Amino acid sequence: MKNLFFPLNEENNSAELKEIYLNRAFLYGDGFFESMRWHKNKISFYDDHFARIQKSFEILKLNATHLDKQVLEQQIKSVIQAMDITNDARVRLTFFRVAEGYYTPGNSKTALLIQPQSWENNEYLLNEKSISMGVFRDHYKSSSSLSNIKSLNSLVYVLAGIYVKEKGWDDGIILNDLGNVCEATSSNLFIVKDEIIYTPQASDGCVEGVMRKQAIRFAKEAGIKLREKTLTVDDVKNADEIFLTNGIRGFITVGNFEGRSYKTEMVKQLHSCLANI
Repeated sequence: MKNLFFPLNEENNSAELKEIYLNRAFLYGDGFFESMRWHKNKISFYDDHFARIQKSFEILKLNATHLDKQVLEQQIKSVIQAMDITNDARVRLTFFRVAEGYYTPGNSKTALLIQPQSWENNEYLLNEKSISMGVFRDHYKSSSSLSNIKSLNSLVYVLAGIYVKEKGWDDGIILNDLGNVCEATSSNLFIVKDEIIYTPQASDGCVEGVMRKQAIRFAKEAGIKLREKTLTVDDVKNADEIFLTNGIRGFITVGNFEGRSYKTEMVKQLHSCLANI
């Protein structure tokens, strides 16, 4: 896979980034990433992705002087074209601080790595076979603003993914430091109970996913009640329906959680809204 570096300040060049500055992301996890879908020759929900990028810059105190919405979009398009990708693609942007120093950086200049990968289809497809899930309890996410962005410190997700694989599940629920439901290993989580949709609130430590935002919008436009609130594992167990949202895949149906079976009705209604984007 071809990877392209884009220094956000002109005095840094690609050679310097590869030889020196990549170590800061590697050694300290000093940065964040953003995953998005290239669909119908554009980034889906680009405005929402860029808003989250801006928020991540602010939280991590990165220098956003050279962060430009239109320029970034054009950089992504140029990489897609350079790689001759003609269908949908998963695009990962990794922003990291460019500075010498140890824990305390010498400055807050920022560089960007763009990694596109051709996607398997050109439509948002709902999974034909509903997935199975359980709960990951070995480690927990903090309930802080750092948890709302996709920082380069992803150890909880890595270990949760290994645990899920060992258990033979398709995905797993990650809990926060209070023992409440946070999200899945790479998706936001929703449940349906008595025709009302619930999802963990941002203050519970979940990533503020772009597709999560669309699900909330789709529900509102359809007149479906949706509430953001703290959820427990028992809330998930006793739900009528469970589904996930992911910026690349869209909506994901869950058919089994810790041995219990669930319906897949509300998620299909929301998923149908993606056909119009």
